[in-house]
Amino acid sequence: MLRFVLLVAAIAAGIAGQPRTAFGEFYLDPEPPMSWDGLLACELAVVAKYASHEGQELQLEIVEVLKGEARAGQTLKVNLEHLYTVETGRVGWDRLTNQNAAADGIPKLCYKGQIINPGDLVPLAVRSDARQPAIYFFSTREQPVLRVRHRSIRRCSRRVGNKRSRVCRRPFSFV
Repeated sequence: MLRFVLLVAAIAAGIAGQPRTAFGEFYLDPEPPMSWDGLLACELAVVAKYASHEGQELQLEIVEVLKGEARAGQTLKVNLEHLYTVETGRVGWDRLTNQNAAADGIPKLCYKGQIINPGDLVPLAVRSDARQPAIYFFSTREQPVLRVRHRSIRRCSRRVGNKRSRVCRRPFSFV
């Protein structure tokens, strides 16, 4: 019995010592997410909802201005850069698994990410229905651009809590 145990241990050690080849193409986003301080430094913060899109241009209807110079009801043209897109069909895992399903036509604000390794970048919904109001932060007022992703909305809302917000100088919650 001792010989059998030693033989199994020797085989296991031999297998474990062999070099192994792993194949993968892990995509690391070169653009770091916007930090909390970056959000506070933005010149324009608005609650807005989807109005329309064409190509890499998104038009948002401003519902409320939290910081900066704009007015409610105004349409804001936003350029989508880097990995941002607006999709009206399937996104994420649904795009890969439900090939024959019909598109729902709901505009979704997406940020491309890799969900299968190795695999291509796939649009992942940041907003599953862009027609619903959400808070958008833009570093410049003149040319609003969505380029880098924001950190988790939950993390930001925990930091704001019930205190007066440093962004708009009054309490608000993230949508």
